[in-house]
Amino acid sequence: MADNPAADGIWIFVSHSNLDFAKVKLIRDELEKEGHKPLLFFLKCLNEKDPRLPQLIRDEIKARTWFVLCNSDNAKNSPWVQEEIRIVETTKPKETFVSIDLKWDLDVIMSEIRPLLRRATVFLSCDREDWDIASLIYDALLEQDYSVFFDRKSLQAPGWEHATHNALEDAVKTGFVLLLLSPDYLTSKWCKAERESAFEMLGSKPISNVVPVIVRDPATVFLQLPPDLRELQCVDVTQGSAAENVTRLLRDLKSRPMA
Repeated sequence: MADNPAADGIWIFVSHSNLDFAKVKLIRDELEKEGHKPLLFFLKCLNEKDPRLPQLIRDEIKARTWFVLCNSDNAKNSPWVQEEIRIVETTKPKETFVSIDLKWDLDVIMSEIRPLLRRATVFLSCDREDWDIASLIYDALLEQDYSVFFDRKSLQAPGWEHATHNALEDAVKTGFVLLLLSPDYLTSKWCKAERESAFEMLGSKPISNVVPVIVRDPATVFLQLPPDLRELQCVDVTQGSAAENVTRLLRDLKSRPMA
């Protein structure tokens, strides 16, 4: 993922005891090698009796989306780590965090974390006539700490076709491909090529990671749906306010089964 031009990486909150830093550092290094941005907090300026600490923990967790909860004897003996774990487990969707045991081998730990990283990776396939709604979705995904490819925002250098192909392949293998459907999308040769490439990359694998999202004129879209999309359940974001629709879409991605 580090070679994907779109993927600034996923901001991921790593809850741990500072006494376990040596092992947690190995996890951090692996995440950074894959292009992600793990957050490790050790607030030396605050001691255990500082009245600011409980609210600071709650506010930071509220602002984050993805979490790795590191369990160990040190973590069990830390009231603040236990408070972080309690807040995450009681306020966040279960699909947005993973619990690991620091006694496990690093390979086992990373195999437990990678499904979480997959859920937070998105490729946006859209027509230029739908860039406004695509930008809203893109910004909302970034706000929720997703790793997102959107060619209008993600490509800043020559070689865009190669970069787009690599980003699409990465998303097919490790995340979601959102097809932003509209009449213009369905008549675009470029969008058709992206869609067909995604299905070709999937091969015989389940296609639950490809998500058709209707962003304009649903009646026309349903009439024009090509055969390869007719069996897929579409998400319609044309009803109600744009903000509410995008929030609903993100909620769907956080809980949607993945292949």
